[in-house]
This record gives sequence, C-alpha cells and structure tokens, in this order.
Amino acid sequence: MSLLDTASIFKYHNNLSRKFEQGDVRNLGWSNSTTQQLRFTMLSQLADFDNCSVLDAGCGYADLCVFLKNKFPSCRYYGIDQIPEFILKALQDYGNMKDVVLFQGDFEMASLPILDYTLASGLLSYKNSNPLYVFEMIQKLFVGCRLGLAFNLLSKEPENNSLLNAYDKNMIFSFCKTLTPNCSLHDDYLENDYTIFMYH
Repeated sequence: MSLLDTASIFKYHNNLSRKFEQGDVRNLGWSNSTTQQLRFTMLSQLADFDNCSVLDAGCGYADLCVFLKNKFPSCRYYGIDQIPEFILKALQDYGNMKDVVLFQGDFEMASLPILDYTLASGLLSYKNSNPLYVFEMIQKLFVGCRLGLAFNLLSKEPENNSLLNAYDKNMIFSFCKTLTPNCSLHDDYLENDYTIFMYH
C-alpha cells in the first residue's frame, strides 16, 4: 500500500471520528453494529476456534475478540490495526483479558505471528492504487496462517463513499481456488457483502 493510500485511510477514519463518539462502530466504517455482528457471525463459522490461535487482521476496536471469546472461550486472540486510536481503545477495553494480544502495526509490513486461523473483516475493502492489491493481500493472509482464512468483501460500493471498493465475487472466488481447492463462498447473510473461507 502506498503512502498516499495509507494517508487516505487515516483521513477517512479521522473524519468519521469527528462525527461519532470513540468506540462507535461507525468510526470503523460500519453502518451500524447489526451489520458488524452479522459479519462476525459469518466469520466465526470458519472453524471451531476453541484451543486455537486466531489473528484478527485490521481489528479496529477488537470487538471481534469478545464475540469469539463468548463463542469459543479457549481461543487465543491476536489483533492488529494500524490506527493508533483504535488500538488504544481496544487495549482499554480488552487488553486485560486472558489470551488476548493487541498490537499496532500495518499488517502488510509487520512480521505477523504464524497462527492457526486469520480473519479479516473489512480490511480488504479500501481502494488502492495497486490493481493487484486485493489478490496479493489474500495470498499473504492465507500463506500466513496454518489452517484457514476467512475474509469479507463488498459486492457493491456504498453510496457517497469514495474510499471503499467492491469486487466481483466470482472473480475473487476463482482466484482463491488457485491457492487452494478447499474454499467456499457465502453470500446469503447480508446484502452487498460476501465472505470466503479458505483452508490449507
């Protein structure tokens, strides 16, 4: 991701933070907490995460941490996000929880731990000057986990939002099948959104 792309993301979230209170999911770019929970429910169906390690790439406020811990109490959660304000809030809320590690960094550049599973909710939806960005990042995330990856993307760009990108689900799924034949596409949980599961 170029410096200009990164700056655009920071500016986007800074503008949102002027509109909404700290901790509001709308600061993350979600329309509301209901759609966020629907995405979390879908991602959590990738596997039984009990006694497994999970990386939440682009974790935001790490709300997925509590969702997973409620469903899989023995999972070990790792969250990374590049925006300092998000990680500070996540540390404040969840930093003292057992088996929770939160750190600030750009997942593209950071030396990420090799964990069992990786989840990416919204991370790949930002527009990028590199036309191959989404494919390169899917491959990076998949190669960087032991057992499986789940990520979601938009199938239609939201109105009045110049930063978020949508991708044809069949094109993305076809690419994923070049990395592993063991993958599946899910598009029946939320309008204009889909999730792909990939397994090693």
